[in-house]
Amino acid sequence: MAGRAISGGARYAYSMSTLHSAAAPYAVLRVDRRKAKAMGAIAASSAHTMRERPTPNADPEGPAPVVMHLADGKTPYQAARHLLEGAERRNRDTVLCREIVLSASPSYFRPGRESMGGVFELGRVKAWAAASLAWAKRQWPDQLASAVLHLDEQTPHMHLLVVPRVRSAAGVWKLNSKALFDRDRLRDLQTGYGEALAPLGIKRGEPGSQAEHSEVRQFYGAVNASKSLPERAKLPPAPRARHKRPLAQPRELRMLSVRRWGSRPRTNAPPMNELSPLHMSLLVVRAVTRLGVLSTAASRFPADLGALMQGA
Repeated sequence: MAGRAISGGARYAYSMSTLHSAAAPYAVLRVDRRKAKAMGAIAASSAHTMRERPTPNADPEGPAPVVMHLADGKTPYQAARHLLEGAERRNRDTVLCREIVLSASPSYFRPGRESMGGVFELGRVKAWAAASLAWAKRQWPDQLASAVLHLDEQTPHMHLLVVPRVRSAAGVWKLNSKALFDRDRLRDLQTGYGEALAPLGIKRGEPGSQAEHSEVRQFYGAVNASKSLPERAKLPPAPRARHKRPLAQPRELRMLSVRRWGSRPRTNAPPMNELSPLHMSLLVVRAVTRLGVLSTAASRFPADLGALMQGA
């Protein structure tokens, strides 16, 4: 069931319950901290805004996005691209576009039904959307690329794309995000948006509140919603594995071990690369002597075995 106005008696079939106070509604303005520095980022934002890609937090059967303003073209991407034409870019790190989300507390859109996500009064949405768009056009007359209204999530909200271009004294457009979105300007934006919505009974949020510094990607859903999740039970620590000592081997097997005689040198023997030439010569003579003894014994073995058999 799609999320629609209260008069239709419908709401999200899968909407989550949210808790909100009955206090006066607040104006909500979020500037995304992720700054678009490439056209691909703007294209991704445009695709999300126009619902051209799956959006898990949105109702797939909800209302389509309502395009309220485009500087040019048919999509936010095309509008932003139009405003970027001819604007000087300092380097690769220059910010091309900023995304802003405008909304209000759920108590404004559905008074008395704050916990019913996806429900709203159509008349209140129209009044808020008109006031928000008028304020955005006054704030960014030459920078506002697009304004798109979303009604398929928990609370109505509007996505803005703003190209931070500033005209220089010579009449040339230059991209300068800090000139429009530094800390002081962000504070002024909060105050100005609250004043624009004051005739609707909506006031500015409390300065320095935790909700004021939330990111756009954490906004999706009811504004200032709190979801109580059960704490995960702490599992006891896993028992430490006891290392078993290898079974003892007979002395004969240990003496024949390749690892013992092949790869592990004697502790009291010096490394081969530290032996003197004289020492190396003695080792070679000893090895040749041992080989001669073994060969002599091997040659005598058949004769000794024959004499032993005759004696038997």
